[in-house]
Amino acid sequence: MAGLQSDRAPRGFLTSAALAACALILGPSPCAASEPVRELTLPDQVDFVRAMLVGETLHVVYAKDKRCFYRRGTPAALGEPLPVDREGPEVIAGGERGPWLHATEDALLVMWQVRGGLHLVRSNDRGQTWARVRVSDRAEGVDMPALIGGPQNRVYVVWVDGRDGKRAGDNVASELYMASSTDGGQTFGQDVKLTERAPGVCPCCQPALAIDADGKLWISYRSSERNRKEIQLLRVDRGRVTAAQVSNDQWEFNGCPMAGPSLAIAGQGKSLAAVVAWRKDQDVQSASTLRGPSRFGAPERLGRGRYYATAVDGEGHLLLLWDEGRQTGYRELWEEGRSGRLDQAPAGFLLGLPGGGFLRIRGREEAR
Repeated sequence: MAGLQSDRAPRGFLTSAALAACALILGPSPCAASEPVRELTLPDQVDFVRAMLVGETLHVVYAKDKRCFYRRGTPAALGEPLPVDREGPEVIAGGERGPWLHATEDALLVMWQVRGGLHLVRSNDRGQTWARVRVSDRAEGVDMPALIGGPQNRVYVVWVDGRDGKRAGDNVASELYMASSTDGGQTFGQDVKLTERAPGVCPCCQPALAIDADGKLWISYRSSERNRKEIQLLRVDRGRVTAAQVSNDQWEFNGCPMAGPSLAIAGQGKSLAAVVAWRKDQDVQSASTLRGPSRFGAPERLGRGRYYATAVDGEGHLLLLWDEGRQTGYRELWEEGRSGRLDQAPAGFLLGLPGGGFLRIRGREEAR
């Protein structure tokens, strides 16, 4: 496999030249005069929340009492909650596990993990009724499924799969598989193994997905080789998988830390910019690339904590959040020196807004 390159030269998170390039590529800051993140607190107590904006419509799914609920509306006014697949299996939620959402003008897809597998349903009537969609014949050994939609009606489901057993020399490593759809998630093709020529996957760490402006699928995951945990990045382009190692932590952990990476991508081609955040033991770290998709700068330790999130808004601005105790630290990757702390508890789902800026959505019990 032709590999992506990883540049670990000892230098800062972003050089002045790289920041200038980022500002040129991604445009001016949409929130230079204010905090970069607005908050939306749901009236419900929830176990997990995820959201997506389509035009001016905000779509929200969340887990509550082992069931999945859907709301639609705007950041200012959400409609009443609708149960998703009322008769379907219970939702496994907590930590990194929870429901996934993909919305278009015509349909909704919602997916969650069930014991030993995944459950995907589709609605063509704004969440009033739901129909089950077959993704894979695998009924056991499926963990940490992830869902994302791309251009030309494509939908991807990626998951950790134990069908091939553990890799030699490692106590936990599994494989990463994918199924894709070309009709908006109505039907899916055969399972494809993504890690045939890449490191094995730490089984209880959620993979992160992103689609770039050219329609390519990017996947970041935590690998396990000889029980050493690193962060990997895959690019899937018309069936061809290329890989790069983002971190060089040499973190030996005999088990699964249950902490996958976060990934966001903006721009395209040689102007592609990306940021990956992850946890090593109790330290939150990040690495970024502003010189095209194949070269990452040296990782930077941001602080101690368990929470980290990355997102890109509709103007192509990248934002990184991480724990700062009872506050949240942030860094705007498009403007030199723009970092600080928000008076927000570090939880919830980070969403980029089409017109610029960011929104964080969380349940009522998480509010300060």
